[in-house]
Amino acid sequence: MLDDSPPTAAPAVAPPVLLPASLNALRALDPSGGDTFVQRVLSTYLGSLARHVEAVQAAKALPDLAAVRGVAHTLKSSSESIGAVAFARQCAALEHALRERLASGLGADAALLDDVDRFLLAAAQVRLAVQAELGGVTPS
Repeated sequence: MLDDSPPTAAPAVAPPVLLPASLNALRALDPSGGDTFVQRVLSTYLGSLARHVEAVQAAKALPDLAAVRGVAHTLKSSSESIGAVAFARQCAALEHALRERLASGLGADAALLDDVDRFLLAAAQVRLAVQAELGGVTPS
């Protein structure tokens, strides 16, 4: 008997949170040829990410859209530089949405606050990926 069911699509493979090519480019910058530079960059990023996430959580509670936009702008570049490209794109999209919202004089709505929540979830994924790259070490 022939199977009449439609073919199933192969499950989509999620791209890595941190692109290996970006991490390798950072490794190439280490004059010692090791991971010291990468470790220092990732540790600095992790500390910065933690501070920015706290700022977004506080700003969301107010809500202070300008403060969230500023964080999204800042994290866009630094995330791109460590290879968190998908998160950097999410930062750019949130920054753009907030800039438009602020320019129009409108306040926060449920959809925008949902975007901020998705941003915070993505930041948590990046934090975990960076911690894993650091071997579970967190900045002091």
